[in-house]
Amino acid sequence: MIAAVVLAAMSAMSAYAAGSADLNLRLSDAQQIEVPAPPAVAPVSPEGKTVRADVPAKAVFGNAVLVTGGTPARSGEKAAVVARFEIEPLRNAYLNTDMTFVTAKKTKVVVSGASSANCVSSAHDCDGKNRYYLVLGAAGKIYGANVYKLATSESKYILIAGESEYCLVSVSPNIFSPENSIVEVSQGGRTLFRATAKQAGDALAAKSVKVAMSKNYFMAFGNDMLEDAGLDISQSKDKSSFLFVPSDDAMTNYMIPLDSVTEAGVTFPGFEKDYTFRKTADGFLEILH
Repeated sequence: MIAAVVLAAMSAMSAYAAGSADLNLRLSDAQQIEVPAPPAVAPVSPEGKTVRADVPAKAVFGNAVLVTGGTPARSGEKAAVVARFEIEPLRNAYLNTDMTFVTAKKTKVVVSGASSANCVSSAHDCDGKNRYYLVLGAAGKIYGANVYKLATSESKYILIAGESEYCLVSVSPNIFSPENSIVEVSQGGRTLFRATAKQAGDALAAKSVKVAMSKNYFMAFGNDMLEDAGLDISQSKDKSSFLFVPSDDAMTNYMIPLDSVTEAGVTFPGFEKDYTFRKTADGFLEILH
C-alpha cells in the first residue's frame, strides 16, 4: 500500500485509520483548466542521471495481488468472529496521510499510494509490479504516477490544478535496500517533497487498521483506482476494494473487491484460506475463524 502500496505503493500503501478525514477525491470536483504543454526537458532522477531500466521490479516495489475466486463458506460450520470493522468510515482514509507539501501557489498536496484495480495491457505488462501508483491529492482532484515506470525508466510531470509550473515526480531506487529508495517531488527546480520508501510506507500504515489472522496485516479500504492507457488514474464511482498488507512483508499487498464479499461469507483459496470474510447488512466487515 513506498515500502507497499509506494511501497503499499510504496509499502505500500506499507498501508492504512478510521477517524481520519476522508478526502472524498472526485474528478468531477476539479475545475477545467487549460493545460500547457510540458517543458521540453528529459525527466531525470534527483541525481541528474537517467533512471536505470534494468532495476529488478520485485526488489524495488514488490507485488500487488488481486484476490479472486471467492468460495461460499460452508453452512453449519461454527466459526468465531476474530475481527469486525465498520466499512464506510475506512473509505479512502489511506489517501489522507500526514505526508504533504505546498506548491509555489500555496496549494496543499497530500502524498499517498495506491494499487490500480485494473490493468491496461497496452500500457504495460499486467503483473503485480506494475499496479503501484504514487498518488497526489489536491483540491478535490487526484494525480497518479506509476511507481514502476518512475523507478525503471522515467520521471513524470504533473500539473496541479491552478498551478502554472509542473511538478516533477521522481523515484531513485535502491536495489540493495528498497526501503531506502527515495521519492521526490520538485517544482521549478525546488524540492517540495522528499521521503524514503519506508517513511512513505509508515505514513500509509498509520492510516490503516490492524488485522490479525495467520499473520498480522494492515488493512485499508477505498474506491478502486483505475488506470488508463496514459497511466493516469481516477477513482471508480461504484467499485471498492479492501487492501491487506502483511506487517512483515510490505512488498506484497492483497486486494479483495468489496463485491466479492457476501453476507453469507466467502473464503479465498489464495489468501488466508482458513478464514471467512463476510459483510453484514448493517455495513460491517467480519472476519471469522
